[in-house]
Amino acid sequence: MERAEITEKEAKERYENLLLLGKRLFDRANELIELDVQGGLTFDGARFDIVLTKKQLDSAKTEIDRVVGRKPLPGKMGICIPYDLPNFLGIFYGAPPYMAGIPVELHFASINKSVAKIWDEVIKSEGIEGMKIDTKMSGRDFGNYCIENGEVRHFIIAGGEPVVDLYTSPQVTSKLDTVTVFGPTRPKVLIMDSNTIDYVKSCNAMFDSGQVCGLDKEIIPTSKNYDYIKEQLKKMVQNTTYGTPKDTVGPIRDMPAFRRAVEILQQFKSNKQHYEIIAGGGYDEKAQVVEPTLVEAHSEIDPHISCFAPILILNKGAKNNPDAVIKAKHDNIHGYLVSVYADPIEAFEYEGLLKQDFGLVRLNSSIMAESIDWPYGGYGKSFAFCSKGRLIRGRIYLSRELTVPA
Repeated sequence: MERAEITEKEAKERYENLLLLGKRLFDRANELIELDVQGGLTFDGARFDIVLTKKQLDSAKTEIDRVVGRKPLPGKMGICIPYDLPNFLGIFYGAPPYMAGIPVELHFASINKSVAKIWDEVIKSEGIEGMKIDTKMSGRDFGNYCIENGEVRHFIIAGGEPVVDLYTSPQVTSKLDTVTVFGPTRPKVLIMDSNTIDYVKSCNAMFDSGQVCGLDKEIIPTSKNYDYIKEQLKKMVQNTTYGTPKDTVGPIRDMPAFRRAVEILQQFKSNKQHYEIIAGGGYDEKAQVVEPTLVEAHSEIDPHISCFAPILILNKGAKNNPDAVIKAKHDNIHGYLVSVYADPIEAFEYEGLLKQDFGLVRLNSSIMAESIDWPYGGYGKSFAFCSKGRLIRGRIYLSRELTVPA
């Protein structure tokens, strides 16, 4: 049955429902923070999850203008929420399709089952329609359910390259109308010749938790400031405490993610011709803790290197600003997020240049800082949006992609 045009009243009511959901969740913020810590986040990371959730709820208001006067696509949306920052990602992934008038079913990772139960209790107690929390199925079963269930026509999931390859394959996209995959990511930081900002001090979220996907950054300084940046990052990594929730870096509770991080460390250690571990490099298998690590790359970096771990890669060899840009663009799998540290006038110049290849460019600020109203979609495999089997690249604002003109 064809759905009706979305009115401004309906869009505003959905936004009010999101705010109500947020208010009830924030009433239980201490409980959610404690559960986040049990899931592997540090105390600071868990508080960060709540802060980001509040910011994302505020930015969800922009979805009103994107959906009013359009019609929702038919079918339901299934969403697999990753284990890192579960509350923020629940809103980040769930709000746009919900605002687009598409019924949403969310599944949280197994280590976030208690968080999922709180969401379920709030949604049911407040009578919020159009949003449902699955608390019974495994992640694999939920994925199969979404692919095989005829009512579910849209799907969102996050994961590494195998997940990207699976959910953008014809076997899946032939059964679903749209698929959004948040795939492997390695945000880049360019530190240009004219840089006057202390990047190390500004990047205060670098080691916020052991399992936040944005932390495996790649830093590309020019030769002019390379030695200084290297020394400062080395000190920062060596001074970072880890191993318990009270430290800066917590354990990685998700075993596959922990094993992937260990594989990456072993790859660095075994390939000494291309990589040198400057600081860290250890891990504790029993505690599932990866030591904060700084790796220097002497040649092109394997584009498949990406993990949820406190690992920084220092990319050596950029003689000047153009070299730094070329190095950033070379990796076509992870080309999505980039920060540029430079004199403000020069930074604006490189923002325009880099936007041709990157979905999000920040100037003199951390990837994790300030606004988090990120666009869906992207370049390479960082983010993939499939519509009826066709892979769409570039900026995708999901609520608009899930609606059609009236």
